Amino acid sequence: MLFRSCKELVLTGLEHLEYRGYDSAGMVVIADAGLERARAVGPVANLRTAAADVSTTATVGMGHTRWATHGGVEERNAHPFLSEDGRFAVLMNGIFENYVELRAEVAAAGAALASDTDTEALVHLIEEEYDGDLAETCRRLYPRLEGHFAFLAIARDEPDRIVGARLAWPPLVVGRGDGDTFLASFTPAFLEETRRIQIVDEGEIVIATRDDVRFVGVADGQPRLIAEGRPCHREEGARAAARQAARLGIRDLLPAHACAYHFFREISFSTWSSRSRSATRRFRRPFSCSSWRSRLTSAGSNEPKCFRQP
Repeated sequence: MLFRSCKELVLTGLEHLEYRGYDSAGMVVIADAGLERARAVGPVANLRTAAADVSTTATVGMGHTRWATHGGVEERNAHPFLSEDGRFAVLMNGIFENYVELRAEVAAAGAALASDTDTEALVHLIEEEYDGDLAETCRRLYPRLEGHFAFLAIARDEPDRIVGARLAWPPLVVGRGDGDTFLASFTPAFLEETRRIQIVDEGEIVIATRDDVRFVGVADGQPRLIAEGRPCHREEGARAAARQAARLGIRDLLPAHACAYHFFREISFSTWSSRSRSATRRFRRPFSCSSWRSRLTSAGSNEPKCFRQP
């Protein structure tokens, strides 16, 4: 989020992640008239065309590229999803394992579900529970979400912020620029803009504004005391993860700016998933932090410290 127009930055960020292979894409911005959304099946180039009329003056926005899991490859199943009143938008990586119950709950409350996805249930829950504070609403809803996920949410009535959270393997990272703030699943989305990052941990809500980032504990609602964002480079950790990648037969995965522990998990997952159908069947499953910690430390490397530690 920034004072610059966000439209091109969102589209460019999606293009930087497109090498993984996706089947649809979408974006949403907070414009003067409210939330403006565009979605398209196919590559990000199709989204560029679909987003021709999306505001170029909006400074807060978010985008998403999708692998179809719940629901087919159709525009109506592409993220982001809007609430029925058009005040909220949500996108997610991962899966809500209790999506059947969540969809049934919002449908029983009168929501008209427009997709076959698990993610759409969350935007309806936010609409239902919203009390004027998006971060607090997400904090209350977080314990009701089961599975492995990273989500972002925006509200028309809070046009200066993006709220997010994660659980289990999907990463969520913050890029701290000079007067700009970025949130992404992986650093290439914003490395052209900044190399100062912070990691979003499980069990906390991140609230990002143009010039500030706050982390709040889900359990107690209290702020987390953390260090400022800093250049995302830890040579010792990066070398350790590179050695482990070599042992696993994975090449050209870890640039010098990579966080050896957190990002190694994401790079490895996406690379294995794209190797072949057999590899995808074998590896397209959630990985817990503990399992990856044991993989790294058992190979003789020490787990690098999170950049948010001083």
